[in-house]
Amino acid sequence: MTNNLLMLTKPNNPWEGINWDHTIASCDLNCRIQIDKETFYFGSEDYVKFINRNDEKSAAKVGLSFDCLPEPFSGDINSEVYCLNMNPGAPDRDFTRGADHIGDYVHQAQEILMHNLKNHYFDDMVVDGDGIRKNPEKYRECLNNIFSGKNLKEYKNNRAAFSPRPHDGAVWQREMWGPMMKAIGRMPNVFYIEYFPYHSTGGFDFPDLPSYKYSNWLVKKAMQDHKLIIIMRKEELWYKRIEGLKDYENKLFLRNKRRVWLSPGNLCHAGENSREIPEWARLTTEDILKKM
Repeated sequence: MTNNLLMLTKPNNPWEGINWDHTIASCDLNCRIQIDKETFYFGSEDYVKFINRNDEKSAAKVGLSFDCLPEPFSGDINSEVYCLNMNPGAPDRDFTRGADHIGDYVHQAQEILMHNLKNHYFDDMVVDGDGIRKNPEKYRECLNNIFSGKNLKEYKNNRAAFSPRPHDGAVWQREMWGPMMKAIGRMPNVFYIEYFPYHSTGGFDFPDLPSYKYSNWLVKKAMQDHKLIIIMRKEELWYKRIEGLKDYENKLFLRNKRRVWLSPGNLCHAGENSREIPEWARLTTEDILKKM
């Protein structure tokens, strides 16, 4: 497996140039998608309408939308912990077309997509009325105020009252990280990769997109570097997509995949209560916390 990985050529990052006129990676745009006997072009209005209309038969609504910038990954690419998730959720109304500070947000998103910002929650940047400026202390204080008990609910109900405003992904991550933050006394340093990079309210039959090639390379490189991989959701899909991932030893899962808390108590090995897991493959809680 390692020899094959060493021979891999790093693909071009398909997310360069993403902006409000181009919210879809160029390689994905107009990719032909076959569904039953119908053919659609990915990103077309017909495709979006079909996916969302087709889901009306289900209790869970897909809500596929390209009105927000894609989020294929976030965090520190040099982290020792890679988390494999499913898809970014519904776009935050404050960060969609027509929002009052999308000009600032597109710069932030581009920096994340090119791995120039390690934190999805913009730890070292501030968005205010004068644009973007460096001020990590002010922004960290703002986040801490938002996530101190009742303020989180207040923020969700009245986001405009908080300045600077974090992307909605910051809210999701801080909620999921709460127990881990208490365990290690700081923000965990992790890198998230989404199976499907575009916003949708729920999961659906995700198409096979050309942009996956880059995300696949990121996962394979992490495996080559023996990083800890946490498969948060849909391991069967990830196994089909990433050769060797199923047999990769240094990986963990979540006990509760419906509520993906990143906490010591929610992390487990596959078949943890079985003797099938060899002793050398088991990571202790202390081992995990050191990697965070």
